[in-house]
Amino acid sequence: MQCRQVIARLLHQCGRKMYLEGAQQQKEMFAYLNPVRESTNQLGFYEPGVLQEGSWLFLAPWDAGEAAQRGDMLIADGENFLLERVEKVYFQSEPAYVWGLAVRKQEVQEIG
Repeated sequence: MQCRQVIARLLHQCGRKMYLEGAQQQKEMFAYLNPVRESTNQLGFYEPGVLQEGSWLFLAPWDAGEAAQRGDMLIADGENFLLERVEKVYFQSEPAYVWGLAVRKQEVQEIG
């Protein structure tokens, strides 16, 4: 089994259903989307998704996320996120998965 298939299966089991909307496509996928925690000296235990500020880590299976680009929108649980960074990850020269950083769309509108 290829690395890409293993990661896709893991994201389907551990991720959540969301939609990727770009200039020319809309895709439904199971992907991982959770806040990026800032490193501090304090120990804290949080449920994933509790902190709602800052950047969010996006991990998508290759087949669903390959077309993702900076500026595309993610819709997850009725909330809109804007992809600020998208990178394709390879394992031993084979496509594996896509990762990115996103921010809530409302935060972008308030700032910009």
